Amino acid sequence: MASSSSSSKGRYHADRTIFIRPIMDSLSNLELQVSSYQVSDIDDRDQPHNQVKKLCRELTYIRSAFLKLDSFGSHVGDRLSQLENCVNDVLKGGPASADHIQSELHPLASKIADLKALLLLLPQVSSSRPHTNKIELTNNGIYSHNKLFEQTTDDGGSSLQEELLADLNDLAKQLLPYFAAFPLGKVISKRVLKNWWLGDAEALLRLPPDEAENKADRVLEDLVSRCVIEAVRKQRRLVGFRISHRWVHFAVVRFAESQKFFAFDSMGNPTMELQTWLQRVCLVQTKDGRPSLGNNYSNAGLDKLVTVFNIGEPYPYIKPEFFSKAKGIRVISLGKWQISNDCHIEVESTEFLKGRKSLRDLRLFSLRGVSRVFELPDALCNLSSLTMLDLNACHSLEELPAGIGSLKNLIYLDISGCYLLEKMPKGLASLYELRVLKGFLIINSTNESSSCKFKDLAGLKKLKKLSINANRRDFPGEDDLDTFRKFWLFHGEANPY
Repeated sequence: MASSSSSSKGRYHADRTIFIRPIMDSLSNLELQVSSYQVSDIDDRDQPHNQVKKLCRELTYIRSAFLKLDSFGSHVGDRLSQLENCVNDVLKGGPASADHIQSELHPLASKIADLKALLLLLPQVSSSRPHTNKIELTNNGIYSHNKLFEQTTDDGGSSLQEELLADLNDLAKQLLPYFAAFPLGKVISKRVLKNWWLGDAEALLRLPPDEAENKADRVLEDLVSRCVIEAVRKQRRLVGFRISHRWVHFAVVRFAESQKFFAFDSMGNPTMELQTWLQRVCLVQTKDGRPSLGNNYSNAGLDKLVTVFNIGEPYPYIKPEFFSKAKGIRVISLGKWQISNDCHIEVESTEFLKGRKSLRDLRLFSLRGVSRVFELPDALCNLSSLTMLDLNACHSLEELPAGIGSLKNLIYLDISGCYLLEKMPKGLASLYELRVLKGFLIINSTNESSSCKFKDLAGLKKLKKLSINANRRDFPGEDDLDTFRKFWLFHGEANPY
């Protein structure tokens, strides 16, 4: 028995070596040859030299992809050898009695199910055809494959779900169900996804901000390496993630459903249904056009609700009374989660934030890409637990609240793409917990005394990422360069200035 197992494993390993190793060797040799290419010393040598470096990077990327394929082949080989051994055990026993046949075939069925479940991890080749990524956010069948797979699997998908979760750690199992809210193949913004995790997931809420961020990154890397999710890049920059395999999406939805993570209909669509056991509600566009959470605030069980997340509602609406019962809300995300620009969302007002003492636990508030947000109520500055405020691409926003400095726990603020802003409130310089500040405006202001200048940010010693929009002719001046020097000193890095 042991020798049979050893020989079969050796054969599958040899087959993988024959298939993969020559490809790896060829790619390595090509990379060496390309990198050794000499560019003559002419005026424009930088451009061809950079092209050579780019080609080498491309070959390195291809080689890393084949390494993942080799890892996948290892999984297949192990399962095939186990199945082969199981078949040999069944056959060598000869004819079996009717009473004995069930016990004999049970392990065989189990091994076949294990091999079938590897379809979850089968690497997918993305199509370049433009129509394949055009998935409309309406409840008209984008999740229909879930119903189909449930009907065609013998156990309703339980074995696929078990295989998906088999080697995941506890944190990954807590974070994976969030993907069930999003349609198959749609790219989820990396930042939106991580902010949702950091504002909602119990396991991350207990950690210091920097440690929580690092753990979230590790989970994403692990899910990508297992081919559960796919990393999406634009010009080599990581912009988001998606589930591109139907079997994976089906298993994730079923897992989320078993965890009572969201409410789903029979097709696996997330719904706005409010249940007594529900902690998260997804805003989706309904066929009858009724308002998002306009009339449902009287439902029982809202005291357990922690998240309101907009998946597909172009005109999200929440009555202020909704929060009189939903007192434990940690996440309100009404804006875009897509990386594409072909999604329109607008709100009538942000009046629901006014005077809402019940929002004392709110950690994430997102109006990302939402139109018709002209101003934010001063009550926003009373949200003492708020850690993430995403106002990216709020093109109608004309002014930030003067009291924004009261948000002492804020670690993430994105105001990039808010083109109508004319000044930065003085209170920004008091946000000492900030790690990320995007879209800081540098401009000649008519009211310097109430505006935050670039040099005022020098006191934000925890700031790790800063993007600026400079519209001042004398920028950078000596004061600005001095501020840059201080930032470099905070992080113990060499001073380039």
